[in-house]
Amino acid sequence: MEEAPCSGPTTDGICLQKMASGFRTPAHLTSPPGDDRLMVVRTVGVIEIIYLDGSTGGFLDMVDLVKHGDEQGLLGLAFHPDYAANGTFFVSYTSLDGNTQVDRMTVSADPDVADVASREAVLTVPHNPEFGGHHNGGQIIFGP
Repeated sequence: MEEAPCSGPTTDGICLQKMASGFRTPAHLTSPPGDDRLMVVRTVGVIEIIYLDGSTGGFLDMVDLVKHGDEQGLLGLAFHPDYAANGTFFVSYTSLDGNTQVDRMTVSADPDVADVASREAVLTVPHNPEFGGHHNGGQIIFGP
């Protein structure tokens, strides 16, 4: 990918630069601690990787587990603070029955592919039909 020119740094030294494009239904962008990859969380139930050279790849596909549409879908991703050592991460999504779900998973032997078989439920918040197709959460993070 050709490097896009920076329009000039701001007073705090930040410069915007296009890394990749073409992602449909993005909900969240994050990266593992100390890692130069970016992870794009898409509401359809997919997490894609953006590498430094602008190329992309698939990290997680849980389309068959996620109800998406309206404000529902795969909405959050948080990496364990010791992700480099334990490969553990958490996802927040709307399950097929409409509940808000937080699951724990680990990365596979390939650091660019999640191990879906390692999925373990951590929290389930039952769907309230009064809210229709709206979500009751999304972003998950580790505090200081």
